Amino acid sequence: MDSVIGLAVSAAGKVGHGLTQPYSHVRDIVASSKGLDGNHDCLRRDLDTLVFIKDRNDVEIRRCKQFVILNSYSVWVTNVSETVAEVEKLMLEYRSKRRGLRRWHLQRRSRLSEEMEKKFIEVRKLTENGKLQTRFRVERVLKVSNVVQIKGFPTLQSSLENILDSLNERETRLVGVCGMMGVGKTTILLNLNNNQKIANLFDIVILVRVSAVQSSYCLQQAIANRLMLDVGGIHDHNMVANTDI
Repeated sequence: MDSVIGLAVSAAGKVGHGLTQPYSHVRDIVASSKGLDGNHDCLRRDLDTLVFIKDRNDVEIRRCKQFVILNSYSVWVTNVSETVAEVEKLMLEYRSKRRGLRRWHLQRRSRLSEEMEKKFIEVRKLTENGKLQTRFRVERVLKVSNVVQIKGFPTLQSSLENILDSLNERETRLVGVCGMMGVGKTTILLNLNNNQKIANLFDIVILVRVSAVQSSYCLQQAIANRLMLDVGGIHDHNMVANTDI
């Protein structure tokens, strides 16, 4: 008799365990449905904050022409635009169903509530990453003042014109200016730096003063400073010297 009772209790336990799963699912649906209005309000509030941050960044970008927008920020803007459109679609569904139905189906409310909760997490993450990511625009040419004009020196002027002609040839990769000390090499290069034709040929013109004993690291550090690149985290001189800046 005891064994029969034991089997009955065991079977009842299995049945009861099977019934708890659908009950739990229904309970979750009810809870999610009840949270719809709260999720809607939280999502609306955070979306307004996100849009405010983006609009504020847009104003700053228009105000500061020297800013260059980093690619990571452009990706953020794209994600914000897509997320705003998706959230507005959910908001429209929420408003239309509240107006059109006296009794809103439980599962529909639950589904919309869950979707709003997921979007709330996305919006919150975008808000946290909404810092404007820019760097200052690098001037194409830093003209040197008080440069001796070489128009009155035919030899120097001829050398400058020859260099300009060589740079206009697509196959030219390097132009060297050689000569004894005092013949005008530096003067030619300073005039090239200030020449508008050079500015038209290249995206950026960099004039770096070097010495015969200067290392590759010092040269590249000077170029990095001109480009306003942050290489402060690289302490290995060999690594910096072998980096393509």
